[in-house]
Amino acid sequence: MVKYIAGIVVLMFCGDFASAQFPRDCVDFKVKATTIHSTEGKDNGKITLTFLEQDKKSDYRIFLFGAGWEKPQTGSTEGFKDLKAGVYDIYLIDKKGCSKQFNLQVK
Repeated sequence: MVKYIAGIVVLMFCGDFASAQFPRDCVDFKVKATTIHSTEGKDNGKITLTFLEQDKKSDYRIFLFGAGWEKPQTGSTEGFKDLKAGVYDIYLIDKKGCSKQFNLQVK
């Protein structure tokens, strides 16, 4: 699978480089993203992540992309805080290389 993410091309695969395979048997991630808007003029918006399967919470790598950022921010399963108003993309990638994307706006 090839994804274009904010100016970066990401190839996702399972296995080592010599025998790269594309992810198989991907299932929908049971994760909910919620936006808490910033107070006017302040950079205190939040995006929270709620994992419906708590035992799989540690299976994900989490990245946040925002307009004007040179590189993505690595996140935690708790989400992101101190965000200014804007549009954000969150990518979750599991151990098999399957991914889920959220596009959210903090106002």
